[in-house]
Amino acid sequence: MTLATVFVAMGSAFAGEMPTATLKGKVLHLDFSSPVAEREGGNLTLGLGGLNTTRNTSLLNLEAVLASAANDPAIAMIFMKPDNLSAGRATTEEIRTMILRFKESGKPVVAYAKNMSVEACYLASAADYVILNPSGTGQFLGVGTSQYFIKDLLDTLGLDIQLIRHGQYKSAGEMYIRNDFSPANREQYERLLNTIWQSRLQAIAEGRGLRPCCLNRLAETLALDDAQSWKAAGLVDTLMYRDQVEEFMCSLFKADELSDIKAVTPATYNLRNSRNRNKIAVIYADGTIGDGSDIGGDAMARTIAEVRMNPSRPWCSG
Repeated sequence: MTLATVFVAMGSAFAGEMPTATLKGKVLHLDFSSPVAEREGGNLTLGLGGLNTTRNTSLLNLEAVLASAANDPAIAMIFMKPDNLSAGRATTEEIRTMILRFKESGKPVVAYAKNMSVEACYLASAADYVILNPSGTGQFLGVGTSQYFIKDLLDTLGLDIQLIRHGQYKSAGEMYIRNDFSPANREQYERLLNTIWQSRLQAIAEGRGLRPCCLNRLAETLALDDAQSWKAAGLVDTLMYRDQVEEFMCSLFKADELSDIKAVTPATYNLRNSRNRNKIAVIYADGTIGDGSDIGGDAMARTIAEVRMNPSRPWCSG
């Protein structure tokens, strides 16, 4: 069995500003303790203690919460932990866009990370003020992908795979018949990764007041590794330990203790006037299309019937 990897790294600090007026209201805390996915549901994982179920946060629910919070006078700001986010690249991009929309309300967004990465930095760059733990680490690298090739294993087992496909870019079955990337497959992966990387560079540069070429140089030279280097590069505004962050938050609200500041999470936030709104049912088709799958005819028919018979549900999984 062999593992081939494609890795692409293409190539005066911005100071975040916080409001001088005292904030009043609640903090919407985005701790991202649960993975964010297209639909709600549980993921079964195997750990040292046995099987564990992790509950997903629905992307649609999160969007509804942020949209409502932006217009809710009871919400004063967002405090988020970007390094906790567990989501795909496309989902991370959607969340960042939601945060930028929230900022249009004029309410501040503060990001605090223990460690940094490209994706954490990408999400944090949407915030007004970025704080990193002084003991934090993290490298600013390009984006990459990897793929397993098991032709040698199949040959050892005496198995011969006959792959039928149309077009050289149809590469899903190449792992069974090759030991490395075909030229066409490598080409399409490099183009995809280059597009993603350039998009990340542009967004971070705009959020932090930097130039994409400077950020690209940081990746090419592996210049970032500790918290001090991240701050020197202008990708974070300040370095604070947790107790200092608590004091910082208290200063924003003129509170004596952190416990005096009320906070809500997306799970505990109550969508205002949700019962009085017209509703549209959203049915997720997430998975493999085929008989007996989540997107099989019988399964989807049952889901559609459930929604039709129970119009009180604003969205559901299917």
